Order: sequence, then C-alpha cells, then structure tokens
Amino acid sequence: MTRLSTGLDDVDKQVAVLREKMAVSTREASEIEIGLKKARQTLSVSQNLVAELQDEYLRWQKQVS
Repeated sequence: MTRLSTGLDDVDKQVAVLREKMAVSTREASEIEIGLKKARQTLSVSQNLVAELQDEYLRWQKQVS
C-alpha cells in the first residue's frame, strides 16, 4: 500500500511539473502571438508607405519629364 501511495505522489509531482511547464509555454505562446500581431501591423504600414512613396516617385518622374 505504501508503494502505491509513493507511486501516486510521484505521479502527482510529475503532473504538477507538467502543468507548470504548460503554463509557461502558454504564456510564451501568447507573448509570441502578440509580438507577431505587432510585426504584421508594422509590415502592413510599411508596405502602404512603400506603395505611397512609389506613387510619389512616379509623379515626380512625370513632372520632371
């Protein structure tokens, strides 16, 4: 009976460790997702700016020609 109790305690400890690892991984995943969202927003704004600058460059070229 003591063996079963000890084995059960070991399993409980392993479950606690795995739950903590899962919590850490979940937090890290959330932080990565937030960073990815910000990066996508920055990329989108940058792409819009590049497109606007390209249009402006073409207008300047027409004016100079």
